[in-house]
Amino acid sequence: MARNMRTRGLILGLMIASGGATGGMASGQAPQPAAAPPAADAPAEQAHPLGGPKVVSQEAPRTLVKNDLAGKLIETERRPEAEAIDLLELSEREKADVQRVLAEREAEVSRVLYDNLEVFLGLQGTLRGGNPRESLAAVMQAREVAASLLEPSLASRLGEVLSEPNRAEFTRLLGEYEAALARSLPERGPAGRGTPRDAAVGAEFTRRRVETHLLLKEIGRSLASNAAEKQGQMDAFLKAINATAEQESKIRAIAQDAASGNPLKEPDARARAERFRRIFALLTPQQRAAAREYYRAR
Repeated sequence: MARNMRTRGLILGLMIASGGATGGMASGQAPQPAAAPPAADAPAEQAHPLGGPKVVSQEAPRTLVKNDLAGKLIETERRPEAEAIDLLELSEREKADVQRVLAEREAEVSRVLYDNLEVFLGLQGTLRGGNPRESLAAVMQAREVAASLLEPSLASRLGEVLSEPNRAEFTRLLGEYEAALARSLPERGPAGRGTPRDAAVGAEFTRRRVETHLLLKEIGRSLASNAAEKQGQMDAFLKAINATAEQESKIRAIAQDAASGNPLKEPDARARAERFRRIFALLTPQQRAAAREYYRAR
C-alpha cells in the first residue's frame, strides 16, 4: 500500500527569551532576590519554505475497474471473480476452499469445450459473419451447452465459501466491475438487439449480456491455452528428433490432418497408430530411436 509522505521540514529558528535584574541591597537589609524573568512564548513551528501543503495519506480503495488513457475499460485477464479474490485477505480455510472451487471450474470449462468444440468454433464464425438472427441462435446454443457454467454461477459458488466481511467486499468488487463492463459493451450486441426500455427486463438483459460476454472470453482463453499446450508438445517433439525444415512441415501437416475433427480430442488407438506410422516413415533410423525415447519419457 503506497503512502505519500511529505517532510514537514526543520524549524528555522528557536526564539529564546532570557533576562534578569540585579536588585540593590539596602544597608542593613537582607538581599532581595532578583525578579523572575518573564515566561518565554512557546517556539512557533514553521513550515519548510519548499515543503508545500501537508498531505494526509489515505489507502486507495480496492477495485477491479481500470481504464486506459482513452477512458476505455481494461478488462481483466482472468474471470473477474478470480481477480476479486486476489484482493481479499483470506483465512487458510478460505484459501483452500477457493482453490477447490476454481479448480473445479477450470475442469468443467475444459469438459464443456471438449464436448462442444464445434459449437464454439461455429459461434466464432457466425459472429464474424454479422448476421443478427444467426448470431442470436448461435449465442443461445452456446449458452445451452454451457448451462453448467452459468448455473450455479462462479460468483455464487465462491460467495458460499467466503465469510464476512470478505463476502460483502467480494460482492462489491464484482458488482462494480460488472457495472463498468456493462457500460463498456456496445449498445447493440452481436445479436443486433438493443437494451429493452422496461427497467426490470433491461436489467436482466444487461446481466445476461455481461454473463455471456464473460463466458465466451473464458471459453476462448481455455481454447487458446489448450492450443498453446499442444503446440508446445509438437515443438518439443520436433526438437527431440532434430527434424529438418522439410520434415517439420510434413509432420505438422500430418498432425493437423489427424486433428481435423476435434483438435482437443485424442485420437483412438487405431488413428494414433496410423499417425505414428506416417510420421515414422519420414524419419531416419536415428530419429526414430529419438522419437521412441521421447514418447517413453512422457
